[in-house]
Amino acid sequence: MKLYEIVKEKTIKYISEGKIKYKCIYNLDNYNYNIIYNDLHKLDFDLWKNKLYHCLVDIESINWTDVDIMYPFFHKNTFQNHYSDIIIKTETDIKTIYQFHNPYWKIYFNKALDFIF
Repeated sequence: MKLYEIVKEKTIKYISEGKIKYKCIYNLDNYNYNIIYNDLHKLDFDLWKNKLYHCLVDIESINWTDVDIMYPFFHKNTFQNHYSDIIIKTETDIKTIYQFHNPYWKIYFNKALDFIF
């Protein structure tokens, strides 16, 4: 890893944690400013997308009638892994959230735990 990459990552980390103000990057030269600014935009977009998906799962959970969580196990006869899948039932259909196929599985899992308990 090169020195400027380390400095870039630390700067982005400090800005995202609030230790350095966003205005500080305006004092950098154009090259460094563009590198940090582009990565900050990616980070901001990922945070925004994650918060948006939390809101969408909250809205979707209003219509849930039942939730089942299939906990992981290993079937010794077939030598297959069965992962934590979430089965969501609504009044009209059944939806399955697969652990390794859905990137937002963790959000559904936390909401399903809230629904069950």
